[in-house]
Amino acid sequence: MAEQNTNSVSELIDDFFKRNVDGKVKDAIAIRQRIENYIVPAIRKMKVDAVLPIHISKMLDGIIKPSAANKVLSLSKRIFNHTIKRHAITHNPASAFDGSPYKSMQVVIFIDF
Repeated sequence: MAEQNTNSVSELIDDFFKRNVDGKVKDAIAIRQRIENYIVPAIRKMKVDAVLPIHISKMLDGIIKPSAANKVLSLSKRIFNHTIKRHAITHNPASAFDGSPYKSMQVVIFIDF
């Protein structure tokens, strides 16, 4: 399976979706939308073994809503873990981010009477 290292991210995302999402989870449409809206535009043309944590970071930085960024990070980790299982890469570039680095900000408003 060494030839899989030449696969683009798009090809491996399609493989992930077919094997793990399509027909297997209720929110497949939402997952596909996250992939198409956030992951594919950021790294689709790259070879999967060329994706680095900096690419994941830039992708997440472009997402305004923290909850969406956390979902995309989780999905990215799942996609790259799947890619490891397919023997296309040996490390997950999204695993550089622990937990939820994009937490919602709390805004406190003080009113002076």
